[in-house]
Amino acid sequence: MAEGMVLQPCGTALMAADHTPLIVEGQMNFGAFLEDGTRVCGEALIIKGITEPMLGMPFLRRNSADWVLGGNSIVLSGVRVPVYARDDSPTQ
Repeated sequence: MAEGMVLQPCGTALMAADHTPLIVEGQMNFGAFLEDGTRVCGEALIIKGITEPMLGMPFLRRNSADWVLGGNSIVLSGVRVPVYARDDSPTQ
């Protein structure tokens, strides 16, 4: 979590696909600027042991998201954003 971001208590209970309970440590609001200056905002749950973001349907709908699976990117609010693998290299 970035410095200065505030984690709020959260009563949400979640389970993984294998029915293992996930530990929700809290929630936070975030904002980010895309390359062209477009701002996207959302809410995030902070889950113990999960380091990669998972984009929910409300966020994807609000930002008019389109997945470009063959192009290794997602389009948010009309702006193409590259998708990278965990090791920070473009996905293959």
